[in-house]
Amino acid sequence: MAIVTYEEGPSKPESTIPESEADLNLTRLKISPQPVDPEIAIRNRRLIYLRNNDDYFTSTEHAFSLPTFYDQLVGRFMTGRDRREHAADPSSQTKFSEILARDLERGEDRIAHLRRQQSGQEEEEEENEEEMEEVEDEEGNVVLKSKRQLAQQEEDDTDEEGRIDAEQLDADILLQADANGEFMNIQDREEAWEIWRDILSRRFLRGDDEDFDYETVDRPGGAGDPKHLIEVEIERDEWEEYFDEEEAEVYDERDGKMYLGGRVVEGETGIQDF
Repeated sequence: MAIVTYEEGPSKPESTIPESEADLNLTRLKISPQPVDPEIAIRNRRLIYLRNNDDYFTSTEHAFSLPTFYDQLVGRFMTGRDRREHAADPSSQTKFSEILARDLERGEDRIAHLRRQQSGQEEEEEENEEEMEEVEDEEGNVVLKSKRQLAQQEEDDTDEEGRIDAEQLDADILLQADANGEFMNIQDREEAWEIWRDILSRRFLRGDDEDFDYETVDRPGGAGDPKHLIEVEIERDEWEEYFDEEEAEVYDERDGKMYLGGRVVEGETGIQDF
């Protein structure tokens, strides 16, 4: 069996056309002991991993980490049988409690961070309150606002823009969404699935899947290393060659006896000789 080699090379100049991770074609990596850029090597390994582990996209864990996208692109197309299989998946049963514990921990960290910010900003608020700036309101009128008010307005604007599932979507994916940034306008199951795969792929390549151990893929010799894949392929080839040789040793019947490789394995009585 021929072994495909890959090439790790410098990145191509940036294109003005949005690039889909699902259609990258992996830029043919050639195995190199010293990649030009470690970041390129890591990205290549992650791409290779996705190419060779399609079950990553069907993992039920994503339903908990990206619930909104999952519901819009996968969940609403599921049949009753699909839902039963999803609920029966052991990983989905344990995942819920893990996510609750993790969210609780994050909430506590967030509260502690806010308290530190509040204590550090109390003294600055009085100064900021006194420093006024002229700004235009929505109607174009010039008004005076303090720095604190401007900072609060900027924070509110950011919250309004928001990000579904706290996931940053690239422009070409958002173009497929409706005016609300949702994907309820997608009515074709296959089209929705491709968008879902695209979102997962880009998140994975950025290293933003908090439930995945990237060390198993990113490290040399890991699941995404071309050398590792070739070693696995060689081992698979060796086993296939072994079984091919076994199958090639056909039985031969002569003089009422069965022969295998020149050795009698069965007598005239039909009882195997040992």
